[in-house]
Amino acid sequence: MGRIDPSFGVDPTQFSIVDAEAAAGCNTNPSPCSALSLALAKNVFPVNPGLTIPSACTAISCDPALINFDFNNVNRADNLVFKSDYHWNEHHVFTGRFIYANSNEIEEDAAPVRQIWLSHAAPITQVFGIDWTWTPNSRMVNVARFSYNRFNESIAPLDANVNPTQYGLNTGITDPRLFGFPRINPGTSFFNYLGGNSSWPLDTTPSHAENYSDTVSYTVGKHALRFGGVFSNGGVNYFRAGTGRGRVDFRDLSDFLTGSGGVHDWSLLYGDPGRDLSLKSFGLFAQDDFRATRRLTLNLGLRYDVTFPLKDQHNQLANYVPSQGVVQVGYGISEPYQTNWANFSPRIGAAFDVFGTGETILRAGFGLIYVEPSIRTFAFGGGGLNLNPSALIQPGANGTISSFLLTGADPSLINWCAMNDPNPNCAGNPTIFPGKNTTSNACNAGSPCNIFGVDQKLKTPYVMNWNINLQQQLTPGTLLQLAYVANRGQNLYSILDLNQPNQALSAQCVANGGGYDGDGLDSSCEAAARPLTNCTVGPGQNCFPYISYLDFLGNKSTSSYESLQVTLTHRYSRGLYLLAGYTWGHAIDVAGATSNTAINFIPQNSLDYQAEKGNGDYDIRHRFTLSATYDLPSRKAWGQMLEGWQLTSILQWQSGEPILFYDDYDDFSLTGEGNNASNERWNIQGAPSNLKWSAKTAIPFLSSSDPTCLAVANTPALQQSLGIAGGCFAQNGTVLYPMALGTFGNMGRNIFRGPGFANWDASVSKIWRLTERVKVQLRGEMFNVVNHANFAPGSISGDLSSPSILGLATATPDVQKSNPVIGSGGSRHIQLGAKIIW
Repeated sequence: MGRIDPSFGVDPTQFSIVDAEAAAGCNTNPSPCSALSLALAKNVFPVNPGLTIPSACTAISCDPALINFDFNNVNRADNLVFKSDYHWNEHHVFTGRFIYANSNEIEEDAAPVRQIWLSHAAPITQVFGIDWTWTPNSRMVNVARFSYNRFNESIAPLDANVNPTQYGLNTGITDPRLFGFPRINPGTSFFNYLGGNSSWPLDTTPSHAENYSDTVSYTVGKHALRFGGVFSNGGVNYFRAGTGRGRVDFRDLSDFLTGSGGVHDWSLLYGDPGRDLSLKSFGLFAQDDFRATRRLTLNLGLRYDVTFPLKDQHNQLANYVPSQGVVQVGYGISEPYQTNWANFSPRIGAAFDVFGTGETILRAGFGLIYVEPSIRTFAFGGGGLNLNPSALIQPGANGTISSFLLTGADPSLINWCAMNDPNPNCAGNPTIFPGKNTTSNACNAGSPCNIFGVDQKLKTPYVMNWNINLQQQLTPGTLLQLAYVANRGQNLYSILDLNQPNQALSAQCVANGGGYDGDGLDSSCEAAARPLTNCTVGPGQNCFPYISYLDFLGNKSTSSYESLQVTLTHRYSRGLYLLAGYTWGHAIDVAGATSNTAINFIPQNSLDYQAEKGNGDYDIRHRFTLSATYDLPSRKAWGQMLEGWQLTSILQWQSGEPILFYDDYDDFSLTGEGNNASNERWNIQGAPSNLKWSAKTAIPFLSSSDPTCLAVANTPALQQSLGIAGGCFAQNGTVLYPMALGTFGNMGRNIFRGPGFANWDASVSKIWRLTERVKVQLRGEMFNVVNHANFAPGSISGDLSSPSILGLATATPDVQKSNPVIGSGGSRHIQLGAKIIW
């Protein structure tokens, strides 16, 4: 399609899909095109598709009237908050609270080409809590708490109630929970995929958590003792059917319309991913604030935590065991991973009055905190113990499982037939999208499955924190504090693909004339190079050819953070309160897997995990904050007009976060890693700081014949990759170019910097006193006073395989987080409000 797709000679911003049909020769008899593909295309692009990527207009001439930049998000929220305190007597106080939140949200959480493919969510949140404070005497206080929260949510495309047969497409799906248009990618970055977000549907009906705790405070002599415990029980009735409606990817728009090149890739969900999961934990603690001397106070504490393994009510969880393959809980293993019983975390702190005047205080502290897992650590949409096949057939004679059946599987899912096909089995031309199909609903050597595994000896991650700070009183109302704050994370969650294809075998397959088809290994070469298929390249384990990707959760990740912090506080005096703070910090981690959801990051090379060590995803080197509140002097005047005025202001500035440039299409490493292709990085020559993000122009891309590209790609192997990529990126003396096939690039992780953040908010308020106990406040607030443009780091395209948009920032932080107007980082907003205080 013209400059959009080289297979066509028309510009899709100026012509309809009918013009592309004619350009492809689809009007001849017999037609070389897929009738159903054309019908689908006309259905979703009835007149003129326009462009859904605003930055594409930097490359071609666009009529703004034809461009759909965005669909509107429509949200409604209703909230109810109730809180009550009841003082029974001087010894007993009861506090109750209840929160109910109900919202209806229609969001553009992906980039749909039709409004009916926006995502719809209707979450309902309920939180209940009650506290009982018992004070038997002046030395002892006991606080018992119970809380319960319940969350119901269903997320699905707006067409989730539409049977795909109404689109003229028989996908074989009969489960109403999976209705809607499947995801079909026409194969060009200038057209977003057809269908709604393939991560949905997601149903949590409900998720819930109960928490019971009791804390006793007791004072005796120089000791202030506190001890207690907590028990938590969380659960979720979880249904997340990623690609449940089906997903088909084409190489380009020509293949989609003509069907000549077949399907590039497809994803289908077999079985029922619904699970009833629960996770339980408890903790005990004790601490002592000990006033050792008049000038020295010590804080000593110890905590003990245990989190039990994830459970499913019907044992529908399975894990990978190296000696056995995939094993269902209750049929060979009693639990997916071990319980850690040794999670003791000590804490110690000290405060010292240096000169005994109370004006110079030195503080220091150390603590060890265990990072307790959540259900999302092990069960999530992209994979998890919940999606491992758990209905197994009879194991083979050697004790391993060569294939396994997924509950509720339907082999007709693959054979998507045209509704007007006279043969119900689609005989003769059995599939709409030929090239990739299977006749089996089991995982086997011909149709291997993606598996998520957990180390059976998985440890609980922990973080060690320490700090030292000096606080000096400058005036009776002004304090200056200097601090060093640091932490280290150990045994943090990590993900490795234990079945990553052997690059030597992949390269040999390519050298023999097959395997690499323009954007990666084909399935046959990929499977043959996997250690679990070809045991001669594996570390001595058994063969399990039914496994494709084997994402394995372990404890290989680490992190570190160090910072210097300066804080100036002016306590309220003469109507002025002032707080200023500056932080210089540096965060380093390995693979960015420091969050509780460990699947966030898979390394480009699972055999060299330490190569992912780099700047943390939230490594902000500089941050400054200044906030002030000032009560204007008051004078008696008519209508109280010269009293009750207050001004507030807050200024924030921070340097940019790291951004990652990656190749999301080409598989130059020959590892076939479709599940972590977004982590494959190119070669770099020159300083990373020379490459600049922009809101207007992409980083320049030069053709493969340009002398700048050829100067760095100075070997036949590098020039081969250069030809596949089509060129290199160059700016200010720095060049990014693809690595040779079968190798990894030298580009480090998170070596580039995105936009910083600068914002100034201010407000003015006026209070009128109606009676001694009743006041009315009017308030005007202005957000982003100077209307400074901030851009979200997450909106910057980092895909090296999309050269026209690399480095382009496309959204402000509030829009990028689907929270316009209300969220921070947007354009100037003014808000007016009134409040009655009594």
